[in-house]
Amino acid sequence: MQRWKLRMLELLSGIALTYQSNPAVIPYHPSKTELPKVKKTPLLRTDPTRVSLSPDALASLLAELERENSVNLHTLIIQKDRNIVLAAAAPGYDLSTPHLSHSMSKTVIGMTVGVLADRGLIDIDAPVSAFFPERTFRDKRGERMTVAHLLSMRSGISFAEVGSVTEERWEEAFFASSFAAPPGEQFAYNSMNSYLLARVAERAAGCDLFTFMEENIFRPLDIRDAFWERSPEGTVKGGWGLYLTTESWVRLGQLLLDRGRVGELQILSERWIAEMLSPRSETCAAMGDFLYGYHLWVSPDRTHVLFNGMLGQNVWIYPKAHVVVAMHAGNNELFSESACLGILHRFFHSENVYKLPPVAHRTAAVRRLRDRERAFWESRSPTPKERARGLAVLLGLRHPEPYVPLWDRLIGEYDFCENNASLLPLFVRVMQNNYTGGIRRLSIVREGDDPVLYSTEGDATYRLPIGLYGYRESALRVRGEAYLVRALGTVRERGGTLIYTLTLVYPELPNTRTLELSIPMGGELCVQLSEMPNHRIAERFLGSIQREDARTDLLLKLMERRLGADFIQRKMEESFAPTLIGAKRGATSYTATLQRENAHLKERLRESEFLLSLLSRYGEGVSVEGDMQEQTLMQRFRAMLRIAKRKRTHSPPNKQESGRPPQGASDHA
Repeated sequence: MQRWKLRMLELLSGIALTYQSNPAVIPYHPSKTELPKVKKTPLLRTDPTRVSLSPDALASLLAELERENSVNLHTLIIQKDRNIVLAAAAPGYDLSTPHLSHSMSKTVIGMTVGVLADRGLIDIDAPVSAFFPERTFRDKRGERMTVAHLLSMRSGISFAEVGSVTEERWEEAFFASSFAAPPGEQFAYNSMNSYLLARVAERAAGCDLFTFMEENIFRPLDIRDAFWERSPEGTVKGGWGLYLTTESWVRLGQLLLDRGRVGELQILSERWIAEMLSPRSETCAAMGDFLYGYHLWVSPDRTHVLFNGMLGQNVWIYPKAHVVVAMHAGNNELFSESACLGILHRFFHSENVYKLPPVAHRTAAVRRLRDRERAFWESRSPTPKERARGLAVLLGLRHPEPYVPLWDRLIGEYDFCENNASLLPLFVRVMQNNYTGGIRRLSIVREGDDPVLYSTEGDATYRLPIGLYGYRESALRVRGEAYLVRALGTVRERGGTLIYTLTLVYPELPNTRTLELSIPMGGELCVQLSEMPNHRIAERFLGSIQREDARTDLLLKLMERRLGADFIQRKMEESFAPTLIGAKRGATSYTATLQRENAHLKERLRESEFLLSLLSRYGEGVSVEGDMQEQTLMQRFRAMLRIAKRKRTHSPPNKQESGRPPQGASDHA
């Protein structure tokens, strides 16, 4: 088994079995160090009736999307005949903030290769090795791999996405990888094909690839909000990591619909557009109904085209009606098997969409649509406290957003035993290899009319103002990475206990974080964390690994046979939605609470011992490529087991002087 796969097991066991505060197996490199420069300019919308669309039908579409539980849209724009007819954003989101688009990035890489091919700088039938004369494939079959194989996901290489958080030298690992199939024989969706394609394009362009894309694709389309995460080697990640607004994605979709032309400028040749749209591979049922072209998805009947990214990022193009739909979301979706796309397909194939109301009723219908846009997703979002109204507010005698004394019950400082939870969703931490050290202390204080949460994770403390009447925006700077966050606090009663819910929206990301706080017993704080997308996305990912790797499938079956059929699912749920119990500083139960929670931790570690030993045996006798330096993976697993045993004697945090706010608080808005 290859090193990156073994390191993946080490990473996952560190997260789910030993609860390590920093389970990373490679050094961390921050990528997005600045917050986006958001220009909140309103989008110009066209009356849908001018392009033969029914406003009432569009309003009904929004209602249907809200009713579908598996759909969790953040933003949605519909454009017809180059006119935006609908633009909506869920509470906490907006249409001006660039959003991470995951694998929609691949289509932009495909376009970039097209620009270079049109200029004669890339021959897609050339072998990949021709662009890397200093490297040789470990497997000689790699010499037959062409640029076209990368574009069509038929490279045969086994080094995959997980390698981005288990290896630092991605290019080297690609060339050192084994092959799952000879190049050109089998379709296997793999973001590392896109990464190597970005490396090829950068060498062909002779300059930084992002600079080349800005000059040749983004600026001609008036896209000025792009940011692309980079690999440890300094190249854009290619297969993921691109941040763009939903409107910018509409423009890229329109470029495809217009056969590569913007006004008088031909950005991409019609020949290359045809190449991208020509299906090269059939895909498996789990990926949806689409076929795959050159870094682009095409329906089997050729009636619609898709840019697709996991967790619900899509640009859906319906050429027959000259329609482009772009969306960002936070769904439990890996590919195009999507309820949202199914709804769009049915909607635009219905004749009712194109039946216009009588002329006398059109203005009222458009008004209803705009009201529906503004209220998009409110029925499924937390309901903030209603602002104060009346003459006193108008005269300035009363603040429209006064402090809510109910939050006084939470005020205090709470310490926690060892964990690897964070304000950042687990999915984000894993994708970015950014681990904070686990929540060691939460402090809730009042600052003016706002409750403010301070979270001490590892050596850093993060400040998070909580809006009670609407989302309050701030910034988290976690180990050099900058995250825009908007927080809303609500209170409700459940079973005689007050439940304080903190909803954290990361408007640049598909991921959200929720904290439910309660004080069921004197001096203790119960914190139930959850996130969306949740553990279901990890289950789907693990299922794909089982299908592809018989040995891993056998290992997982052995686990379930010994530890119970629900063991893996339970560990996933615990990792994505942990429950923490905090001891309040100064309370008489402080020491007893931490002792009890440490006992619970020991029990969870004891339950994991068999699995850790099984993973150790899994690594025995395996040839691992590359230099493991001081210790083999087998030794690492044994070291992890020793760490788990040492944690049983973990002692409560030392008492320190209480402060408000905590000393060393950082990362203010």
